[in-house]
Amino acid sequence: MATTILREEGPAALTSVNVAARIGVTQSAIYRHIVDMDELSGIASRIVVSELAAMLNSILLAPDVNFDDLDGILELSKKIVRVMANDRQAFEVIDRWRFADGTLGDGIRELLAASRDLVVFVLESEWRSEYDYADPLRPSVATVQRRHAELILDDVIAIARFVRQSDDHDDVARVLQLRIVTAWTAYVVDMQTRLDRPLPDIDVA
Repeated sequence: MATTILREEGPAALTSVNVAARIGVTQSAIYRHIVDMDELSGIASRIVVSELAAMLNSILLAPDVNFDDLDGILELSKKIVRVMANDRQAFEVIDRWRFADGTLGDGIRELLAASRDLVVFVLESEWRSEYDYADPLRPSVATVQRRHAELILDDVIAIARFVRQSDDHDDVARVLQLRIVTAWTAYVVDMQTRLDRPLPDIDVA
């Protein structure tokens, strides 16, 4: 029930009074199962963010995802924007509370770190395949990969704000498409440069 309240109304509505009212029990009964509302907020945020992450992961790892051309990236962007439109409150929870102290912020940051690692996996897999690199990466290069992935997640969170404010989802998907292309180009150039490899002619068209 706390998860439902968090998803539908946001963290401000997640109180013991509201949870008790939804369940149909007394407020004091809530505290027989949790230490305090901070604990419950942390549990609920982990559920909300993990469910959202699972949806995005299934999109990124789908076998029909095509990163090789602009049309493929646009289709991927449209799928992500649809998830943003259907679960606006979850993205707002992430956006507003990812830097918060306490278990709510901790839960969001923990799952964002898992999403970052998935983005690193996708970036590195595509780059290794396309540019034929099989050697292990130096720790410093692996750290840079995580920075690229964190910036991509920041872009996704920012794009979700536009989805909450706009009904023109096709336009937002086009913006996301261009952000993905830009992020991929920056990542490839950075990796090739750091590993003293020739800069390729990048053609996503």
